[in-house]
Amino acid sequence: MARIQVVQCDRCKVRDDVETITPWSVRRGARKYQGDLCDRCWTELINMFQPSGQGKARHEIQETPLELIEG
Repeated sequence: MARIQVVQCDRCKVRDDVETITPWSVRRGARKYQGDLCDRCWTELINMFQPSGQGKARHEIQETPLELIEG
């Protein structure tokens, strides 16, 4: 017996036979969120939240020349 799987957008509930549905995954801290969105809903969410690829905490590395290190 074959199993039929139907995927739909988690936001607008459109089925994958009508629009392309793409899985997504987001991590915030230790929590991971997963789901499926159509291209239209994905674009709306990106425009709404405007996420960045970099975290807010940034590390700066400063190089100290060997001549300045007393030893």
